[in-house]
Amino acid sequence: MEGRIWIPKNVEKKEACPCGSEKTYEKCCLKKGLKYRNYGKNHEDKNILIEESECDREYRKITGVVLDTINKADMENGLSVSYGVESLKQLYGLYEDSISIFSKYSSCTKGCSQCCHMYVDLTAMEAEVIRKFVIENFTNEEIEKIMCRLEENKDLVPDYRELVGLEKMSDQLDSYWSKQIPCPFLNEEKECGIYQVRPVKCRTFMAFSKEENCTYEDNKSFRIETPMGNGLLIGADAISTNVKRFKDLKAEDKKTNLLALKKSIYHWFKDGFNNIDRSI
Repeated sequence: MEGRIWIPKNVEKKEACPCGSEKTYEKCCLKKGLKYRNYGKNHEDKNILIEESECDREYRKITGVVLDTINKADMENGLSVSYGVESLKQLYGLYEDSISIFSKYSSCTKGCSQCCHMYVDLTAMEAEVIRKFVIENFTNEEIEKIMCRLEENKDLVPDYRELVGLEKMSDQLDSYWSKQIPCPFLNEEKECGIYQVRPVKCRTFMAFSKEENCTYEDNKSFRIETPMGNGLLIGADAISTNVKRFKDLKAEDKKTNLLALKKSIYHWFKDGFNNIDRSI
């Protein structure tokens, strides 16, 4: 469900100022040093106008936590799993606070689950956070139901080795999406059962077009790649590769320059939730 990724454009000097004043942009916020960018029109036909310094400020908060975490990693022993868990949760919190700059324009709503049928991969650290959450919050009966879903569909999910470095990865992912296999954590109310600890890919996927454009049959959605989302993606990768238990789980993606091994939920938890599957 890649759809279209809109590239932002600078607001023209003669346009109305995004702040809502009756002045032109050049005679108002531009004079104050504020640089607005237009990311296109959303589902309500509103211009998605974002002030660049806001993005920069929030991006620096996220990358600051990442750098601090890496600096605390012992070069020989790396980070403990517990420290990695807390660091990743801290990043999740910072991202959720920062992304409101964009999410106020989004069409994503609770119960809309089109994106919950896509291929989603995640790092070992993300999987470990989910594992702990499931063990602490789900009943044995609920876990058994999830395991049935994992077992039923795991052979239909692409193995990460089939995707790394693949030139036409989108063809593989589109083929998987066409099967409309729901995430094993999608409940009967079409809500995410692990929303608090959902993977980075789920957090950063945000649609701005009408809900009906997100269906597989239509697929005319459009989304935005945000600086904060890119910071979160890099941060999750860095934390996972600096945790001692997971530092050998690497599969370099030359397209993104990210190092952490990323597998689907189906493959991390193929043997249950006592441990994540660390096979390469």
